[in-house]
Amino acid sequence: TDGTRADLSEGDPVYLGDVVSTVVGSDLGILFVDDTVFSLSSNACMVIDELIYYRASDANSMGVSLIQGTFVFVTGKIATSGGMDVETPVGTIGIRQIATLGGNTRIVNLINTETGEVGSFFFTNFGGVAEFSQANHFLQVGSINTLPGLPTVASSQTIGSIFGRGLNNAISIQQNINRDGGDQP
Repeated sequence: TDGTRADLSEGDPVYLGDVVSTVVGSDLGILFVDDTVFSLSSNACMVIDELIYYRASDANSMGVSLIQGTFVFVTGKIATSGGMDVETPVGTIGIRQIATLGGNTRIVNLINTETGEVGSFFFTNFGGVAEFSQANHFLQVGSINTLPGLPTVASSQTIGSIFGRGLNNAISIQQNINRDGGDQP
């Protein structure tokens, strides 16, 4: 919040209000205390707006703002014990994965490959609301005033070409959580 810039290394903390960004040719994975995983691709920027998490609470919340670039996130315990909002340049999404590219926001709902579960969420902007309830539901929105429309089911190839590197990074982090027990942020 004071404008100080720092290069992050593995294990470094991030704080409320931090602007986290990557440069060309880099990527970053962040594991939050509730096991939410964020993976930022090259040349991406996000702000950590809110993080409230207590294991015994059902009033938890998380809020981040995507400024630019692509990032993938896999929800942790906050998504089931409170609320999660991701602000994008063209609207707000409740859960799962988004990417911005050239002013467009691309959103997809993925199946959890380990459990077979498919989450659901709503994307909302000034143009309306779109519900994502199926695996690989995909939508691209160009403006905050544009009617989102109905999501379509995208192929694995399409998802891989849009979210590939960030998705692979998020999966790797999540596998490490599962292998290590997952209690340390």
